[in-house]
Amino acid sequence: MKIKRIREMLEQTTPDGLPVVPRDYHVVVHTILDNGGVFEYHPDRITSWRGDYSKPTLAGVGEPTTVKQFIEMLREAHGKKVIGYKGGDYILDEEDHLWADDYGEADMWAIVAVRLVAEAKHIELIRVQVPETW
Repeated sequence: MKIKRIREMLEQTTPDGLPVVPRDYHVVVHTILDNGGVFEYHPDRITSWRGDYSKPTLAGVGEPTTVKQFIEMLREAHGKKVIGYKGGDYILDEEDHLWADDYGEADMWAIVAVRLVAEAKHIELIRVQVPETW
């Protein structure tokens, strides 16, 4: 999914102006592995992707990020200057697809969907391995 689309989904409001997704919910990157196992982590930054240094990837395993913080992270990604894995300056764009590979990896893990999990009070960014770049 593109950064802009994810941000727009999270910023949606009701006709009364209330957020559809509560801003205090946490953001989790959710991965379903080939063996059926699940791996989750909390993204805490957007940086340069090793597969194409000019493209964004989610990184981090730190403290939980709220939806409010994540929306701000997505906004700040547009026009953000990042340093490629092997050097060089690159500018990110909100029209870029958002990757979610581990630091230094280019295993083709991409964010493909956003799911609200109300009972857990978080949103899941669904991460799957894709066969090639978009």
